[in-house]
Amino acid sequence: MKTIKLQVEQQVSDSGQLIREEYRLNGQWHNEHGPAIREWNDSGQLIYEFYWLNGQWHNEHGPAFRNWNDSGQLLRE
Repeated sequence: MKTIKLQVEQQVSDSGQLIREEYRLNGQWHNEHGPAIREWNDSGQLIYEFYWLNGQWHNEHGPAFRNWNDSGQLLRE
């Protein structure tokens, strides 16, 4: 019998704002339904998205990495 470990970790700021979310499968970043890692600034603006499958960069529907500035303008992908 094979054991599969799914894990979701969330970090919040002192004010209660979600600032980081990670999805892992057996210890590797992995999310079949969206980004495996997302980070927000203190005001709630999304600043990073990282797409991973089985510990490797992967996104069938676009770039595996995106970065926005504090105003929400896309900087890199």
